[in-house]
Amino acid sequence: MFTLKQPSQIIFGKHSVEEFQFAERPLIISSKGCKSRNWLNHLKVQDFILFDCVEPNPSMDTVNSILSKFDKSDFDYVIGLGGGSSLDVAKYVGFKTSKKKIMIPTTFGSGSEVTRISVLKI
Repeated sequence: MFTLKQPSQIIFGKHSVEEFQFAERPLIISSKGCKSRNWLNHLKVQDFILFDCVEPNPSMDTVNSILSKFDKSDFDYVIGLGGGSSLDVAKYVGFKTSKKKIMIPTTFGSGSEVTRISVLKI
């Protein structure tokens, strides 16, 4: 027997990220291109914390860096913004902190935004 567990809600469509009502105080996890591509301008979110140093093919060192850097921060949930690397890191950080997660893919890829799996180097 196999069990397939999907996210509780999938929102998609043109400009859907601009129409979504985000709660305040997320930790946004992305790559350095986040600012230069103006991705944050499309999110109508205020009072956020940003980690924009996810590298390609991220490792557990990146996750551990985020967990220690924001250990005392008061964020309510995690947003993964970008390609698969950013989403994988955000999913694992959300898991480790027991916070809800929102994944916003900006690339065509493997569907990482709808799985619970994170691919990270150890």
